[in-house]
Amino acid sequence: MGDRSPSELIKNAKGNINRKDLTSDSGIFSTYLYDGPLINHIKKDEQPEFIFSSNNKGYKITDSDGSERTPHHTGSEGKRYMLVTDQRILYVAGCDGEDKLIEHTYNNIDHIERIYSNQIEFNTTSGLSYKFTATDAKQNSIKGAVEYVSGQIHGKDLITPDKQVSEDESAAEPQSGSSDNEVDYKREQKDGNLSTAELAASIYSHLDDDSEKRSGIPLDDIIPIVGIFALVGFGIGSTGGVAISQLGGGIASGILTLVVLTVSFLLGPVVGIVAGIRSGGQHGRTSRALLASFIGSIAGYIVMMIIMFISLGFVSSVLMGSGGTTAAQSTTTSSGGGLSIGGYIVPIIAVALPTGITGLGGVFFGAGSQ
Repeated sequence: MGDRSPSELIKNAKGNINRKDLTSDSGIFSTYLYDGPLINHIKKDEQPEFIFSSNNKGYKITDSDGSERTPHHTGSEGKRYMLVTDQRILYVAGCDGEDKLIEHTYNNIDHIERIYSNQIEFNTTSGLSYKFTATDAKQNSIKGAVEYVSGQIHGKDLITPDKQVSEDESAAEPQSGSSDNEVDYKREQKDGNLSTAELAASIYSHLDDDSEKRSGIPLDDIIPIVGIFALVGFGIGSTGGVAISQLGGGIASGILTLVVLTVSFLLGPVVGIVAGIRSGGQHGRTSRALLASFIGSIAGYIVMMIIMFISLGFVSSVLMGSGGTTAAQSTTTSSGGGLSIGGYIVPIIAVALPTGITGLGGVFFGAGSQ
């Protein structure tokens, strides 16, 4: 990249570039790129204009025969980046051993459009289509990048000089670019050529399997968090069941059962903050990370406690026999003198809220190196 500093590149960019996307190759808990930061791939005379990233999805490539492939949806250990420069579109996928690069110069790009608020798709002169879904990309950034690339393709600069498309303009404009026959939805609706229903159908036809991003609920991030809690609950319940079975019932087993329950209750916020750090490390201090950590920690804690009760009773009953052991009684919903799981529903729900709050706090720690 020559003698130019990251600050100079960011200052001269037409879009708002996050410095850490340009200069960082790892976070606290994860590696983004294995061959050095993104800035290492910029040529000496090249100016980066926009940078978009994704944590778990790379290019969706559609061949001329209609077949699709996603070579870096799985198998990529790091992040995926789409870098728009004054010379090309550069894609970098962090892969253990060697990062994978795909570049397209503007004379090899036939058409580009914004499919949705966080998706860019472009077609090459060879008949291939590349779609990239950015994580937490702002609509104005996507729109600006599409306009810029369109200008490069057609030999003129269409991007606004202040790096930003106004929020009012962004909100007023439909969240789609042009279709395959390059119809502008905003213009078509204004001219009355498309009814509202036809417009909605046209937009819907371009959507892919990223429904959780469109709905605002980041299921891709919530599900792993709930899974972490579930594993912890299974581990505590099973380990506690084994320990209780060794005591052979009686008062000692009852005391140990209470200890297991207490540890489970108190462990929730600890798992929550770990989940939050994970989300923050992946997405930074973004609404996606905060929402995923909060919802995932609350739901995960409830799931953890339910699985803990079930596994505790099951393991202890199997090892000690089903003849009314203390542990087994403690995990049933009957009132026959044991610790009823029904009696713990309210405390479980009550503790789930502070668990979610600690998950939010974890995001800020995890985003420290973002």
